[in-house]
This record gives sequence, structure tokens and C-alpha cells, in this order.
Amino acid sequence: NLHIGFKNEDQSYGFIHFKSHGAMENSFGVVEQGASGQGDFVFQAYNPADGYKERMRITSKGVVRNPSQPWFIAGHNYAAWDAVGGGGWISLMFNTVGAGNSGGWYNTANGRFTAPVAGFYLFMATSYVYPAQCAPGYIHYDIGVNGAPVSGGGRVGSSYQIMGLSGSEGAYNSSGHVTRLLYLNAGDTASVWNYVSGAACYRYGNYSYFAGTLIN
Repeated sequence: NLHIGFKNEDQSYGFIHFKSHGAMENSFGVVEQGASGQGDFVFQAYNPADGYKERMRITSKGVVRNPSQPWFIAGHNYAAWDAVGGGGWISLMFNTVGAGNSGGWYNTANGRFTAPVAGFYLFMATSYVYPAQCAPGYIHYDIGVNGAPVSGGGRVGSSYQIMGLSGSEGAYNSSGHVTRLLYLNAGDTASVWNYVSGAACYRYGNYSYFAGTLIN
């Protein structure tokens, strides 16, 4: 085993620990060789809430893995048509997390994702809509920031998706989909918003989803 020590600007000390294999210790960087991972470089960091933990790993093949990367996939467990109110913007709810969200960033109670750090986030959402109830009409569909349906996140002005709906399109419409690359500050929220002209339409709950991840 080999330790390389260093002194931080605040006069605290840290070190990089090169080891063969075995249980991880209170190190900032560990090169693992052998049983624990062939040549993997592992970065640890200390947090008062959970102590020293692996925060990032570069495998021997150059694959970067980040177990704390914020991401989530949320859906709705309502296996039936759900009314989406007309005549204005409403925030859509996705009440079930299917994967990710280890840090609790997405809140199933209010349908909002809260950014843990500042950065660029990629969001995607889709809904399966039954438009016959509101035809003729249209739907705006977007990812909103901090409770504003079509602004924020680095956008200039208002931008939104439009799904044209009319009786000529038949009883069912293909899924409305929106993808947004947004810049969020720590504490900003993102959620899915829907605008229906005229009467309420219907969305099939468990055919719809909302997902997002930090990319930089």
C-alpha cells in the first residue's frame, strides 16, 4: 500500500491511498487492483450525513460511473383516463418513481424535481392523450421552471410544444412528447405543464412519464 498526502488551503490534510483490494478506508482516492476491481480508480468524499462513500469510479476500461448522479424516471400508477383540465395551464402529476431518485430530488407529492446543484439538466416527458373530449382544440406541453410553465432554465422568452388536436385526427392522439435542456441553479424546480384549449381532455396515467438527469 502507498499513501500520498497533501495539504489543503484551509490547512486540513487529505491523501490518496493506493491499495491492492479489500474494504475501502477514509481516503479521497483509491486505486483498486485485484479482487475489488481491476485497476479501477475510486473517488471518495466525506459528507456528515453518510460519512466516507464512493462518489465516482473510473473503471479499468475508462468507463466513468457516478453513483450519486441526480436522475429519476417517474410515472403515474393510475391505469385509466385522467381528466386534464382545460382553459389554462396546469401542472401534471407523476406519483410514482420507477427508477433512480436516490437523493429524493423528485417529489411525487407535488410533481417537481429540485436541482441539488447548479448545472445543465436534460428532461423528457410524454403523455398519451384522448382528445375527442376537447376537439377541436390544441394542447401546449412543456417543462416549466420554478412554477412558470414556459420560461426559465436559460430560455429566452416563452417556448412550448404544440399538439394540434381536432376531430379529424381520430379518437386518440399519439403521445405528446417534450425534451428540454435547461440550466438550473441549486434549489430550482422543474415540472411538466399542460395547456388545453377548450374543454378538458384525458390522459392515460400509466402510459405517461417524466424523467430527468444532470448532464454537466
